[in-house]
Amino acid sequence: FRKLIQIVFGLSIAFAATSFFLTFFAFGGGALVQ
Repeated sequence: FRKLIQIVFGLSIAFAATSFFLTFFAFGGGALVQ
């Protein structure tokens, strides 16, 4: 059960980091283009 919690926790952190970096790079790329 603890292993399952660790997997879900890790996936949620990875998803949050991915979405954050995607938004950050999209914003930075738009700023650079303009």
